[in-house]
Amino acid sequence: MYVPRSSKSFFAILLLISILGGMLLSPLINSPRDKIVHAGIIDIILSTELCAVTSIATSAMSDLLSSAISGLFNWLRANEVPVQEGQLRRKEGYLDVFARCMARMHFDATVGGLLDVIRTHGREGSGESLYIRNWRNFQTQSQYRGEQIFRSMLAQAPVCSYLKENVFSRLGVTSSDRISLDGINLRIGNLNPFSLRSKCPLPDSFDLSAYDRDPVANGGWRAFSRLLLPQANPYSLERLALGEIQMQRTAETAADYAESVAGSGILSGRGSDVPGSGPLPGSIDPPCAVRGANGRCIIFSNIRTPGVFLRDTLGATAQQEMAWITSVDELSELVITHIAVRLRNRLLDLGADEDVPSYANDSSPSATPGPPTPTPTPFEGCIVNPPSASAYGMAVDGAIAEFRGANPGMFEDVGGWSYVISGNEAAFVTGVAAIVNATSLTARKDPNSGDEIQVKETNDFSEQFDVLASTRALRLPAGYAAFCVPAAF
Repeated sequence: MYVPRSSKSFFAILLLISILGGMLLSPLINSPRDKIVHAGIIDIILSTELCAVTSIATSAMSDLLSSAISGLFNWLRANEVPVQEGQLRRKEGYLDVFARCMARMHFDATVGGLLDVIRTHGREGSGESLYIRNWRNFQTQSQYRGEQIFRSMLAQAPVCSYLKENVFSRLGVTSSDRISLDGINLRIGNLNPFSLRSKCPLPDSFDLSAYDRDPVANGGWRAFSRLLLPQANPYSLERLALGEIQMQRTAETAADYAESVAGSGILSGRGSDVPGSGPLPGSIDPPCAVRGANGRCIIFSNIRTPGVFLRDTLGATAQQEMAWITSVDELSELVITHIAVRLRNRLLDLGADEDVPSYANDSSPSATPGPPTPTPTPFEGCIVNPPSASAYGMAVDGAIAEFRGANPGMFEDVGGWSYVISGNEAAFVTGVAAIVNATSLTARKDPNSGDEIQVKETNDFSEQFDVLASTRALRLPAGYAAFCVPAAF
């Protein structure tokens, strides 16, 4: 078959550029990601040339067969009219084939990049797929993740010291579970966070063994009343913990279910731990924000690519593969790329190797740094009549008892361990606050209430106590009126 000189020159120049370009660019590429992309570009060029040569050879064989048949008919019909079709033959036989091969190789590389993301850029990190391979394991991992989040919460909760060893052991909490969960929404199904509901109602200095030996000298009835609270005894605290475990399990299971349904089994993309995927050279954009003590991810990074987009894009590639075959109307356009084998392999196993040109290991685009994840605003304000026990109630009760003992003339004993103040109410409230101030705490009379005092140790929070009833009777123990974050004064 005759090949025009211009076509020979064109293919020779293309081959020379691809070889020299690869030799000149290779020393200039340093990052692994750039090397992968460069290798993909060289692969596209070489594959295009191989495809073009194969297709042109096929076209040449077709031309020889066509010429032989035409020669036979021309011999039978001597009056054949000669037609000059050199330009058309050059376009149909060479240029169109080369363009189709180039488009095919670019399409293969694009599809390869998409499949690489779905196959190897899962939520746990590089090597795990984004599509669900085992639904049972997927659902149970959601529950395990919720349990691990709870263990981290319990490990950092202000639980009574005499309960920690027993409760932690029964619920599988260890020191390695103390993992920071700052900025994560953890409160579920309750107006108060678990850290507040599990807060020990007794001071840090409380010794249960000492209380057993001498209850009167170690808190008396006040301590006993607090020991009856749910967070102060092991059985009630464990019941409270089991309820919180179920809340965290349910939340994680519901989140995974919603994500899997939205993507029809394909999960959302959250980044990549491949070096060079981050916003800075050589950095990464990890899909996992927090890992638990067992190394599994318990808090995922924010979604970068919704699973529904990956699902639709993957489905569209299969449609385009079929459309590529059905659009062929000439023998020279049938580029040999094993399309049927490739589609069959994807239907049987999306994660299997394919009989296709090699793809770049990571052809996904570099992540563009987005806006920083907003940190949830911590609670600020006062809770009136808090449901949990107070931290400073015992100190206030002791100050009331001390003031009454030092000023018996200000009170009237009405029987039944009840006292009514007969003196100046303001002097009583101010005097109780002064006694509390003599300790490590800071107290003052509430300027907005005549019978309440405010107590704090730091500026993190304060507590408010009502020390007098409307009948002028002493409140003993003092009424826990409010809990404020930060401190109210």
